[in-house]
Amino acid sequence: MPDAHPPAAFVFQVTFEVRGGDACDVCFQEVEGLPVEGADGEETSEGGENRFKHRLPGLARFESLKLRRGILADAGLIGWFRRSLAGGRIEPAKLQISLQDATGTSIVTWRVAGAGR
Repeated sequence: MPDAHPPAAFVFQVTFEVRGGDACDVCFQEVEGLPVEGADGEETSEGGENRFKHRLPGLARFESLKLRRGILADAGLIGWFRRSLAGGRIEPAKLQISLQDATGTSIVTWRVAGAGR
């Protein structure tokens, strides 16, 4: 069985898929706000039948994503920023965030829809 040690060095590769442009890749050292919070459920009694309780899912809350210490290798992301500033509103984008180890192998991947809203 392979060892399950955390990687000694890693990087987050973020692919931005923006409307009106090609996908652009950017690497970041830190990404914050990925876990979902508040997805706890609530317990409800069945009407007229007190022996049974049902656990219903609660509303999920998402923190704002914070991407830190990035290296821009593609001008597509800068174009997205400029279009957003010129238009007065941020165009939503789809993101694919991949945690990679020192060899560039993807360990885990998250997909985010509607970033920038």
